[in-house]
Amino acid sequence: MFDTRALGNILRRGLTASAIVALLLTEPSASSPDDDPGAFAELEGEYSVAVYDRSEDEFLIELDEDRPRAALSIIKIPIAIEALENGADEEEVATMLRTSDDAIASDYWVEYGGPLLIEDFREDYGLQDMTQPVDWEWWGMTELSARDTVKIYRHVVEELDADHREVILGALRDMENEGADGFPQDFGIAEAADDRPWAVKQGWACCDTDRELATTGLVGEDFEHIIVIQGHWHGPVNRSEATADITKAAEIALATIDNA
Repeated sequence: MFDTRALGNILRRGLTASAIVALLLTEPSASSPDDDPGAFAELEGEYSVAVYDRSEDEFLIELDEDRPRAALSIIKIPIAIEALENGADEEEVATMLRTSDDAIASDYWVEYGGPLLIEDFREDYGLQDMTQPVDWEWWGMTELSARDTVKIYRHVVEELDADHREVILGALRDMENEGADGFPQDFGIAEAADDRPWAVKQGWACCDTDRELATTGLVGEDFEHIIVIQGHWHGPVNRSEATADITKAAEIALATIDNA
């Protein structure tokens, strides 16, 4: 059973027919059952998803949310916090986030302790699933779960010094369409959110046999919702296919917020 209001919300998100059918066949409620892939099962790739409602202090979606996956450039948010708290240039920090600049991130990673930062992050933000990269130089291979990523965003909007918070949120609101390495950033939440306010940090891995993407961020007038979607594709898949898949995943997450 589903009501017409829910159907209208789904249709406004512009989902594909298969995704609409899968979503309507999922048991309707304000939240999706834990570990039930629901409409995400209709998409290519495998996903870890967490959608959190800050105003209600509850998760709307929890799908494989405690599975550690490569943090990719999402780790640049706690790196940015560390840099700001150590007096780094605010515009340089903002550039790192806005353009996902790896060189700046690498400089900060080395300057502020590299893998030792991971233990600080775990303690400061209460991260349960974060692990150090096998090769200490590869900060993007730090492992981080969707659940822990929600905690990082909550720290930014609820606990961080107001000036530092504005540097970070300003950069995520003004994300460039193309990253410093040339990878298009306008996928996932950024593409699916339509006219909703958003502050987004994307992540991607370009040089492995498998492909990994992440779209994460805050949406809504008061950034009341946090969306974290980590995607993994086994075997070769081209960039446009993977970004289209994760954008559909973001549409499903946004439809769930609409129906809550």
